[in-house]
Amino acid sequence: MRRANTSTPKLHRIMRKAGLRIATLSLPVFMVASLSSCEDDFLERMPLDAITDVSFWKTQEQLELAVNGCYAGLKGKNFHDMENLADNTIYPPRSDYQAISSGNFDFTIGTVNTEWSTQYEGIRRCNHFLEKFEKAQGISQVKLDQYEGEVRFMRAFHYSFLSFFFGDVQLITSTLDIGDAEITGQRTQNKEVVDFILNELEEAAKLLPTTYGSKDLGRITKGAALGWKARVALFYGRYDVAEAAAKAVMDLGVYQLYSNGNPYKLPRAIYR
Repeated sequence: MRRANTSTPKLHRIMRKAGLRIATLSLPVFMVASLSSCEDDFLERMPLDAITDVSFWKTQEQLELAVNGCYAGLKGKNFHDMENLADNTIYPPRSDYQAISSGNFDFTIGTVNTEWSTQYEGIRRCNHFLEKFEKAQGISQVKLDQYEGEVRFMRAFHYSFLSFFFGDVQLITSTLDIGDAEITGQRTQNKEVVDFILNELEEAAKLLPTTYGSKDLGRITKGAALGWKARVALFYGRYDVAEAAAKAVMDLGVYQLYSNGNPYKLPRAIYR
């Protein structure tokens, strides 16, 4: 009679225990390996629904997109509608601007609130650009100067209309976020705001080209910066500054008085 092999079950028990130990030891190794891969870039995901400062401000194409975004805040037809504030236009016969001109309005009028929020929205875009644009690489200084000049003009443009409408306003030259103390800070005296506007326009003019090629027609030029400086200075009675700025525009040699050959039809031709 053969003797039963009692070593087999014992061997199985030993192997099961050994396997358990191996599995137990393997788990921490696997976890460490997994955590190591997570620490690399697995969880560092870029937003898919927004552009961030981390991935932006690197190329000339990105800078131009940012500058173009600042242009979105400039006035269009509204620029001419504001003539309703005076007697330069009589159409439309009823408008917010006409109500403001007559003094028949209060704080609930839409235009007043829109002017405030729209101008500061544009200013924030400009401040953001001016804080970040120098991070870009491989761009000529001439192009960087142009972009800076365009944006500094636009920021001054926004502040011009804030000062026209409200007088003393907050002079903010950095990007603010919700909760920053400056949001509810004191307003800056109008004289200081106007000084800032005129200086910014002068500095912008130094950075901007006199003309552009056909590809960039419509972008802000040196003449635009100087011309707007003359207009702001004239509005505030700084006639010597206005005269000097207007003379600088004339001396550029690229502008002339418009004429259609018929002075009686000239006003109509200009506003077509």
